[in-house]
Amino acid sequence: RVASEEEDVPRCCSDVMGDNAFAMGDYVAVFDPIDGSKNIESSLPVGTVFGIYRVAPGTSASDKSFLQTGNHMVAAGYCLYSATTVLVLTMGTGVDGFTLDPDKGTFLHTHRDIRIPSSGPIYSFNEANFHDFSSPVRRYLDALKEGSSSVGVRSNARYVGALVADVHNVLINGGI
Repeated sequence: RVASEEEDVPRCCSDVMGDNAFAMGDYVAVFDPIDGSKNIESSLPVGTVFGIYRVAPGTSASDKSFLQTGNHMVAAGYCLYSATTVLVLTMGTGVDGFTLDPDKGTFLHTHRDIRIPSSGPIYSFNEANFHDFSSPVRRYLDALKEGSSSVGVRSNARYVGALVADVHNVLINGGI
């Protein structure tokens, strides 16, 4: 079964895929199919965010299967659709990235054991919400902009408005 931000109730994979081969299984998937959908009309990056849970042993998938805590996920990741298509995946012991080779129709293992750099020049948040943040958070963000934060370098704002694109940028280049 799958649960999507775009659907009111979880659906069986066989209904979504139109194939009974997907009617049974030991896993359920939760996802946001088009994160940053407002970016589509501007040709900006969008993505898909997903998590996979194992169904409790001896049971069938039900709505309860989707209500597990995040530490029970067996896999999670995102797919970024931009100039290239990148799949970033964890199965709980590291993070790896795969880039789509459109000529071959396969993903190549291009980013092994991804780690956020210890420091980076990027901060990513929605500036429209700045005045809604607490005073300590606003002071910290101001310090990032001025270069007087613990990072020690003046940071640059990079906010795309799609969680997948913003997280990917920080994951690869460092920042907050």
